[in-house]
Amino acid sequence: MSVPAIYALRAIVRGLAQGGALNVGQVHAIFHELEAAATKLDERGRTDDAQQVREIIEYALDGNQSQ
Repeated sequence: MSVPAIYALRAIVRGLAQGGALNVGQVHAIFHELEAAATKLDERGRTDDAQQVREIIEYALDGNQSQ
């Protein structure tokens, strides 16, 4: 995963977690899909990319709690 892609994904996920134009169910579904993507990356041996996706999820959730 490229650095620009990581920053873009972080911005999107954090914006959604902070109450973007989606409801809670939709945001939950996005986090679920991101976790599923991380699992697939693990299965394909791309553990570094999977870890980055999980860190992005944590970053978004931590940022939302600090607001």
